[in-house]
Amino acid sequence: GSLESLTAIGGWVRGIDAVRAWGEERARLAELALYETCSNIVEHGYGEDARRSLEIWWVPDDTFLIRDHGAPFRPRRRLNDVGDPEVRRRGRGFGFEMIHLATSDVAYYPGTPVGNITTLHCET
Repeated sequence: GSLESLTAIGGWVRGIDAVRAWGEERARLAELALYETCSNIVEHGYGEDARRSLEIWWVPDDTFLIRDHGAPFRPRRRLNDVGDPEVRRRGRGFGFEMIHLATSDVAYYPGTPVGNITTLHCET
């Protein structure tokens, strides 16, 4: 997928019955986390190769599951302190932090037999 194609995520997320029952802030954070995760996959895992796709599922326990076949992502760093003005001056590179701040749990399962799996749990 391309970065442009990810704009459809918002409408898809908002079309899920359970998400429509959430408050606006929770739905917006879920959409943000999902978009940021997918854009990282497209940019870093796929090298912006628009011919490659990823799959997103809604799991009725307030979880989104993403499967891709890009370069496996294995987080090796701690989260940046977004409260630190020096960190914020960088202006970019906060996707990892945004994902973790917008969800209640994130899990990465890189290089499984069915591809890379990421789960985003969006509990209140």
